[in-house]
Amino acid sequence: MTPYDDEKVYGARPTGVILILLGILTIGIGTGVTVIASDTLLAFLLMGLPTLFLALIELLTGFATFAARIEMSRNDLTIAAPAWRACPLPPVRRFRLRWDEIRAVRHRAEVYHLLPGEGLPFPVDVYAVDTEKGTIVLGGKSLRGLAEAMREIALRSGRGMREEEPVRAGIFRSLVKGPPAWP
Repeated sequence: MTPYDDEKVYGARPTGVILILLGILTIGIGTGVTVIASDTLLAFLLMGLPTLFLALIELLTGFATFAARIEMSRNDLTIAAPAWRACPLPPVRRFRLRWDEIRAVRHRAEVYHLLPGEGLPFPVDVYAVDTEKGTIVLGGKSLRGLAEAMREIALRSGRGMREEEPVRAGIFRSLVKGPPAWP
């Protein structure tokens, strides 16, 4: 392992703040539409409820994006990443590793199909950091500069980046049974 004196931080706190503010604004819009409508129940069901659901997703994504970070220092690596692979939603898991604890850094594409019969493919870049204690999986757009951060982790740990074959999966099956496993 080559020592590095500089510290690097990868994260997306400004994006998290913007998403949190959009979530708050969306709550206001959903509430406002419901309040000013002549038929409040119908307005709530048709406009307010879907808008509030969108606001909830925006807020959760904003909080997870704000908390997600990869911090690299001379001696160790700290990863705070959403537990969900393809989207930044809570909970955020935290890991602190020494560089010599990293066994491998791997990359693969997971191609999720949004329609039956392998229709409407949605590729997601997924990375795995194998350690003595287990595997840390990061994917999608959970962090700004994730690909660059993973290349840096592979370089600093002296392990290199291993490319793996793409994996295909149905989106609904993955939601019910979990994402494709890493070998």
